[in-house]
Amino acid sequence: MLRPLGARVEDASDTWQVMSLLLATGDSVDLVISDLPLPAASRISALASARAAGIEVPFLFLSTADSPAVHCRTAALGAAILEKPVVAGQLLACARQMCRPRRAWASSGPGDA
Repeated sequence: MLRPLGARVEDASDTWQVMSLLLATGDSVDLVISDLPLPAASRISALASARAAGIEVPFLFLSTADSPAVHCRTAALGAAILEKPVVAGQLLACARQMCRPRRAWASSGPGDA
């Protein structure tokens, strides 16, 4: 969904691949989108590690967790959560809002997401 709009998309199969990618590329990553499985501890730990390393890349988690503690922890680390199910337009709008101003994605019309 994001590639046709000009986004470079990197896939990572686990939390530590995300961290390796972030450490290798620094702040050239515009946004990390990740599922937030239950329990969410490993993904939140990766976010905390990124912040501790000075990496301020925005994180967007997709989650079924309706836990105030998870929401508070991720918000304190500067991340956002979209509750599942997430529709394509909602994900795209949130990604655009969170990405750095230097990233200008093409506008998509209805059905383009």
